[in-house]
Amino acid sequence: MADFHVAYDDSEDNWATPRALGTFFTLLAKRQLISAAASDRMLARLERQQINNRLPAQLPPDVLIAHKTGNLPGLTHDAGIIFTKAGPRVVVAMTWDALDEDADNFISSVGALVYGAILEPSANARYQVSKTAIAVDTGAEQRVTVPITNAGTRTWAAAGVGSVGLIWELRNTQGQLVANSAKPQTLPPLAPNQTQSVGIDLRVPAQPGAYSVTIGLTDANGLALSVQGAATATFTLRAHRPYLASAQIHMPLVLHRAEPSLLLTSYSALNVSGDHPLAVTWRVVDTRNGRTVQQGISPVGTLRPGAAGTFLSMFVAPNILGTYRLSYELSEGTVAVSETSTETVEIAGPRTYGGDEGRPIPTGAVLPTPSPSPRFEFPRVTIPKPSLPIELPFPRGKPTPSAHP
Repeated sequence: MADFHVAYDDSEDNWATPRALGTFFTLLAKRQLISAAASDRMLARLERQQINNRLPAQLPPDVLIAHKTGNLPGLTHDAGIIFTKAGPRVVVAMTWDALDEDADNFISSVGALVYGAILEPSANARYQVSKTAIAVDTGAEQRVTVPITNAGTRTWAAAGVGSVGLIWELRNTQGQLVANSAKPQTLPPLAPNQTQSVGIDLRVPAQPGAYSVTIGLTDANGLALSVQGAATATFTLRAHRPYLASAQIHMPLVLHRAEPSLLLTSYSALNVSGDHPLAVTWRVVDTRNGRTVQQGISPVGTLRPGAAGTFLSMFVAPNILGTYRLSYELSEGTVAVSETSTETVEIAGPRTYGGDEGRPIPTGAVLPTPSPSPRFEFPRVTIPKPSLPIELPFPRGKPTPSAHP
């Protein structure tokens, strides 16, 4: 390496220039010094530096820095890599003929100056992305429309120098890269603070699940501007197999612990063939921490091709009390076949009825007050007494009965 020398014996001196040290740390920051693995080991060692009264002294405590100090009589140095949100920054500070305290203060000021410098990217943007997961069919081509605002100080050109592109990458829940844009999508020319909706075409993976999509800007050469501090945005896709039905599940908002309630499910079959046994898959979520408390499946009926109507079924409330968020959808086995709905429900204690099996009348129940007089009185009917003896006429042509048989 030019401008750099290591002494072989006492007849020589160790010497280096700021340029040489800057080149060394630049290669290290790019993980290109000897090899990526070797660079990682050197960075890990330099991040454990114990003498931190120079470059790191005026940095926020959570800022990571990999650096190496140096001292000789009359010489005080520090050089390294400050890792910022806008990317790594290489800093080299070398002093001579200065008091140690003065040199330390000067080098710490250089570190703070570099860290605090505003490196404005050539373009920047604000994005209005969905805060909730977007439901999409697995294996489908999906267009997501995002309003994008030019948040920079320069007008974006339509093409050539000054033009701005958009790139995206799609990752699974483990953070693994699944897909990304083949090339930047040219954005429309926008003046500062001007907004326009942009359609982003995505290929949804064939595997159901949740995926995060991160979008960002590129310059005219296709280089990502996020390393310069340009903003990015992330939204979530929830990929599912194509739905079998459009449905509206009428879930009661007040349920009773461990007791059944009537569940009405209005449905209309989509492009289906054959019969499909359906159930309502549900999850009870604690609103305080977002954790699933209980979950289950309640059968509702069989979906047939071209059918539409209403399923009548029973939903047995979980054996818990309180206010919860209830998410539910139609499913076949473990696969959702309709959109997910969410309601806030109150799960109360068991229903009680006054006098039923000796159970007490519920507190606050309004009982009827007896009236002082009857609300209805039957009319009195007087039947006259008959006079005795009663002579009954006998039919003609019949013999008169004798007094004795």
